[in-house]
Amino acid sequence: MIRNNYLMTNEVFQDIIDALPVLLFWTDTNHIVLGSNIAHAKAFGFNSVKELIGQFAPNASIRAIDHETITLIRQQHDQIIKSKTGQILEYQTKLFDNQGNKHTEDHHYISYKSPLFNKNGDVIGLIGISSDITELKKTQESLIRANEQVEADRRAKKVFQGIIDSLPTMIFWTDDKHIIQGYNKV
Repeated sequence: MIRNNYLMTNEVFQDIIDALPVLLFWTDTNHIVLGSNIAHAKAFGFNSVKELIGQFAPNASIRAIDHETITLIRQQHDQIIKSKTGQILEYQTKLFDNQGNKHTEDHHYISYKSPLFNKNGDVIGLIGISSDITELKKTQESLIRANEQVEADRRAKKVFQGIIDSLPTMIFWTDDKHIIQGYNKV
């Protein structure tokens, strides 16, 4: 039976989390990586999850993220563990490729990170899930610029109309089908 073949083994669990289109990881309270999905491992320059497990998370991160962001993330992780409260966090960072070359473009991530508790309610680590929202941020920035342009065009039209309206003779303009598109107030 399918149900009996899919008991929650470590291998099946790993297959499930590897199928997620996000970066997923968990550490102990000393920032030692206990597990992750393959997307998280590859984002940090590792070829497999096994290479990442047991690494001190800030040291593992240095392969992919700038030092300032790593320091900020570690402080936030410590605060989450100490407060026993999850947080939604947003990061902007420059990434590095496997050769240590810094990318010129900023990457944006949104993350939810939470303390990991044992059965007794003691904090034993941290679990996090992150999504790359770089394309969303680019779209937001484009929309902001487009909005600013629309507003500038609206102001220019108002100024233009004010100038036209101040002229003493009748002025109008048409489209290519000779339909009046605008006129002054004489």
